[in-house]
Amino acid sequence: MSNELETLAARMELSPLMRTHGGLVLSREAKEAQVSIRRAVCDTVVAEVKASGLKRVAGHAMRDASDLDDLRNDLAGGDSTKNSVLAGIEAKYVRGVGNIIDGLTDPFKI
Repeated sequence: MSNELETLAARMELSPLMRTHGGLVLSREAKEAQVSIRRAVCDTVVAEVKASGLKRVAGHAMRDASDLDDLRNDLAGGDSTKNSVLAGIEAKYVRGVGNIIDGLTDPFKI
């Protein structure tokens, strides 16, 4: 993921929007517009990074949940009591991962 971050950061820094125009004095309105545009570009890059990270976490969690479900079925071996006990543990894992993902998608977190 650090390569993705470096690529996105470099793309943002090299963007013409992020540079001043060689010695031109901008009007107050032009400066305000440039700041707004830069902020929008930065917000977009941050959103891309968050989405990429969330995708990685979700993919990892899904693979682990699938493995855990297979393990539960193998360990229970058709015994409904064992299956019930193990299903409770599996459900706690799924809730825990859900809490982690919810924390990553909290719009108030930076």
